[in-house]
Amino acid sequence: MTAFTDLTDHLLKAYNSGDVDLVAACYAEGATQEHPFFPNGNRGRDAIRQAENGMFAAFSEIDWKLVRTIEQGDWGVIETVVAATNTSDLPLPDGNVVPATNKRVSIPLVNVVRLDGDGDIAEERRYMDVAGFMGQLGLLG
Repeated sequence: MTAFTDLTDHLLKAYNSGDVDLVAACYAEGATQEHPFFPNGNRGRDAIRQAENGMFAAFSEIDWKLVRTIEQGDWGVIETVVAATNTSDLPLPDGNVVPATNKRVSIPLVNVVRLDGDGDIAEERRYMDVAGFMGQLGLLG
């Protein structure tokens, strides 16, 4: 097994457990994260923990499934599909809150990550269909 495979296994177990601290432990202390829900990105493990905590608070019955991984040196791609039910209010980065819809969503995600020497995520770029996500919640058109 490689450090990337170990990280992917740990990350999926952490997300499926709903434990934001286990998720945050996959990131280096000074990690950076580009995320479509956070236009300014997240800088540092604590900021990433806080961002992920909002999602864990808003969704239940979370189920992450691995589709594939691609690894090249210290970079890797993790493609997943996450299904979850929006059972609580969803806080937005601008301070607004979307009331719970109680709808189930299924969203494909792609995370492009760079690992540091300890096998932690040092840099992440997350890609997803935000319009599709909002549509499944009933918030578009």
